[in-house]
Amino acid sequence: MFPESSIGYIYITLGVIYIFPAFICFAVLIQPPLNHSSAYKFMCFISVMDIYNIAACCFFAGFYSITDATYQNTPSMLVVGSISLALWVSYCAINIILAFDRLVCLYSTQWANFLFNGKRAFAWIGLALLAGGQMLIEFDGKQFYHYNSSIGGWRFELRPEGTVSTFENKRAQIEQTQKTPEMSAFPAFRKTTGTCL
Repeated sequence: MFPESSIGYIYITLGVIYIFPAFICFAVLIQPPLNHSSAYKFMCFISVMDIYNIAACCFFAGFYSITDATYQNTPSMLVVGSISLALWVSYCAINIILAFDRLVCLYSTQWANFLFNGKRAFAWIGLALLAGGQMLIEFDGKQFYHYNSSIGGWRFELRPEGTVSTFENKRAQIEQTQKTPEMSAFPAFRKTTGTCL
């Protein structure tokens, strides 16, 4: 629909629009007395995740689209992708923890204080970070989270040991096709000379 570079400029423009409200929300959430509540501590952490997500999905993605970057010519893309994936899992985990916190508060103030009051909230945030951190551990192969300029989005692949990604396979097939000399539809005739073998 759009040229790759145009998508990049759209992403960056949206990032500039979105980043300011995200910072304003963060600035409000860290102010007392809000920062004394476990729910607002969790929302503050969610706000930090939002800011990083905007950076990855708008600014980094926009730059990669404009420059037509790939993970081969921009190795830092894999680092950004891995961190984005880990923080996305942490983001999901902290939202579940926040919902649990609200349900406990509705059920019993005593239980809410016991589970979430004071520094205990930071233990729950640590648990969410741990959930994201385990995504950086390679169990069954190399995790491969990269930006694809041709589709304007991030792609996740899990490469078993000793294999290559589908992107690399497709690229190798294209290069092989370009190197293979063009042959006639009939194997008995060579197109370059037109003579019978």
